[in-house]
Amino acid sequence: MRPDPDGIDWASLTHAYGSAEDVPGLLRDLRSADDEVRAAALYELYGTVYHQGTRYEASAYAVPFLLDLLADPATPARHELVQLLSCLAVGHPPSALPVGGFRVAETRNRVAQVTEQTWRRWSQALTDWHEAVSAGRREPFPLTVPERRLVETRHALATYDAVRAGVPLLVSCLADGDPEVVGEAIHALAWFPEELTAIRPHLLDIAADDERPVRTVETALVALGLLGGAVTPPVAELLDRNLAGSDPHLSWAAAMAWAQLAGDETPAPVIAEQPTSNWHNHFNVVLGRAFPRMEADHGRAFAELTAAQQAVVGWLVDHPQVFGSSGPQGPLRQHGLPTTHDGLRAYAGR
Repeated sequence: MRPDPDGIDWASLTHAYGSAEDVPGLLRDLRSADDEVRAAALYELYGTVYHQGTRYEASAYAVPFLLDLLADPATPARHELVQLLSCLAVGHPPSALPVGGFRVAETRNRVAQVTEQTWRRWSQALTDWHEAVSAGRREPFPLTVPERRLVETRHALATYDAVRAGVPLLVSCLADGDPEVVGEAIHALAWFPEELTAIRPHLLDIAADDERPVRTVETALVALGLLGGAVTPPVAELLDRNLAGSDPHLSWAAAMAWAQLAGDETPAPVIAEQPTSNWHNHFNVVLGRAFPRMEADHGRAFAELTAAQQAVVGWLVDHPQVFGSSGPQGPLRQHGLPTTHDGLRAYAGR
């Protein structure tokens, strides 16, 4: 039986602008054949249950209805629903490539440190505050900044887990006839490392399919890296084949995946695949995985670096052209490395 949005007491839940009583109407509008009605509903949902990356009490409650819409082939523009679900799960825009993928274990640990009694007390304080503000009374916000952030983290985790329950549906979307749905589903599945065994085989199949569009294969390669997990022989073989291939898009995607999966053991050939026009998107990921955050006076000589770390420094020494107005100075500083080409060359003894 299809879930009914009216079965939820939305008025008792909150989103970015207070009461979530408008959410069921917005969810119903996503089925509309009118493009403008759907666009308006999607816009409102991005601004309420997902407001600039923040998830709220009502966010997790909205997810099952979004999944139901996605499961219905008659729903228009289903790829837009997958994109919204992805954003709701992790709070990232679709273009984000966080170093190390989505670290959900860290989020779970932060939430677990707060007792259930404390959660209830904070929740009641927020409910009382929302009621006072809705009635026109001025009341100071009842939580400290750290407390508020923990509440937001708990809402984010609840929303993530609601989307995680839809992983089987997202996997089924990989066989959808709409290539936009397929592409968005690949991207969405990258954020669920706890479902690695259910997801990775499907991403491997897509990434190894020469009949697929290059853009689809590229997305699957990057998703494999973000998903994480051990570098098994099939994964290494697939990445190496694409890294050495003739298509620059697939070489870039394989390099990104290698950098995400291998960490400080990133193969030197990955460094050699630096793109020229968009090098920073690649290099920042490689740098973040190859180096820990070190202070400027960390005292480690070039000879003490790992082979992958030396390859990073060596690549920069060999490519002085990247030290322009938007060069790598900031990331290098964050990782305790010299920020000029001459400084790096001297550090490497070249």
